[in-house]
Amino acid sequence: MEAKLTAAAELAETNPAAAAAQFEALIVSAEASEDAVKVKESAIYQLGEVYAKQGEAAKLGALLTNLRPFFATIPKAKTAKIVRTLIDQVAKIKDSLPLQMTLCRESIEWCKAEKRSFLRQRIQSRLAAMLLESKQYTEALALLAELLTEVKRLDDKPLLVEIFLVRSPRRCLGIPGGGQGPGP
Repeated sequence: MEAKLTAAAELAETNPAAAAAQFEALIVSAEASEDAVKVKESAIYQLGEVYAKQGEAAKLGALLTNLRPFFATIPKAKTAKIVRTLIDQVAKIKDSLPLQMTLCRESIEWCKAEKRSFLRQRIQSRLAAMLLESKQYTEALALLAELLTEVKRLDDKPLLVEIFLVRSPRRCLGIPGGGQGPGP
């Protein structure tokens, strides 16, 4: 499998469509050994990069949705990393904010159904930042308030800091450098 991954990676620069097909074949293969899972994970990241470079946000969204059965077979931390990375790759595509918000909402619902609170909280924080960016202040602040209550109870310091930075008044008001300390 690793040889196929290397071949697909080399092909990604010259023929992205063919490389994408090879990455997809690797991802859906039936192998489940530890090495196969590592190769699949790498193929997912590289396929996401190919889609991001091609500007194919819809395919990235579909990839995220189609991977859910695979997520049940790997550790939750690895799943969280993959989901967050794919959402980051969608963010690289110009004018993809509405799709990012849709993907975040769908992922939050999936996390609730699968009882993946760690990932859900991080995606909710990211969604709140996107809502603020798109000037949907009421919804963003309501989401942050709900998330803040839950995270305080769990005592997750890094996420608390992230939430406070997202929620800071400077960021909400669109002042440059919002949430990054004293201004000029």
